[in-house]
Amino acid sequence: MQSLTHHRKPSQFPLKPSALLTALDHIAALHDDSNPSPALVDDVAGLLPQYRGSLPWEEWREFATATFRSHELFQTLQADPYASYSFRKPRGYPGDAVLMDFIYGSGASGAALESSSELGREIFRQISRNPAFPAIQGRRDLLARRIEAACRENRNCRILSVACGHLREGGVLRKSEIPRPARFLALDQDEASLALVASEHKHSGVACLRESAIRLLSHHFDIGVFDLIYSAGLYDYLPDEFSTRLLQGLVRRLVPGGSLLVANMLPDIPACGYMEAVMDWWLIYRTPEQMAEMGKQVAAESVVQWRVFTDDLKHIVYLEIRRNS
Repeated sequence: MQSLTHHRKPSQFPLKPSALLTALDHIAALHDDSNPSPALVDDVAGLLPQYRGSLPWEEWREFATATFRSHELFQTLQADPYASYSFRKPRGYPGDAVLMDFIYGSGASGAALESSSELGREIFRQISRNPAFPAIQGRRDLLARRIEAACRENRNCRILSVACGHLREGGVLRKSEIPRPARFLALDQDEASLALVASEHKHSGVACLRESAIRLLSHHFDIGVFDLIYSAGLYDYLPDEFSTRLLQGLVRRLVPGGSLLVANMLPDIPACGYMEAVMDWWLIYRTPEQMAEMGKQVAAESVVQWRVFTDDLKHIVYLEIRRNS
């Protein structure tokens, strides 16, 4: 199964480098820091995917990481605290829980925006209109509904969140009308993320475990079995072979009748070029067909049923695996 790191749909109207730079120069000439264009982000984000899809991957990466970042527009767009945080990677890895809070409107993101310049806040307002924001918020909400359903259907349910981040979908656990699960284990490698989860869910019965997902491959890593296992954003960073092996490791930890749900961003989302060039945020994108292939490989070794579905905005693909009773 081919990795989707480099998956790009050929551009219908390929741009030559000179034409792209000329277009970027034109956008920059119309820009004024004190009165930014309301279409600044849309103009840049609209151009980059055209170029991204029209040339070999190595050339796109070189353009995104060198040529574009020497253009004056790059520094302008870094005024946005969301883009700047992504580019700087304060925790040492991409797409951390703090960055996701900018999308969710949670945590310290509000304070970061308030302390930003007016230009930074305006750029963030523009990028937050991108459909990737409601798609990722929708992923959080879908997982919250799955948690709620599991708790209502089985008062003794056990739930595992893999690479939990700040566990924003776990807010549903604080609703008094929802039965508390018998066990909820939040696993992540980031100590700071787990500290926040422990603080915010100290009355929700959530237990935190600092471990890498790699440990889940081991038959000797005994954390029990679960009725629901899910992972929101981890698969956006995992190569194919590891992805399938991790699925197998997670299925082994399902009780009969238990469900596993993992999400992955679809290729060619409108924000992909902006994320890579402006934010240095590189994902491994997968098609529904590739997620289905992983489901087939797991089913060949386990007694499971599986299905693949996408969100309404066509940004996220989900693989759901159910272990047979």
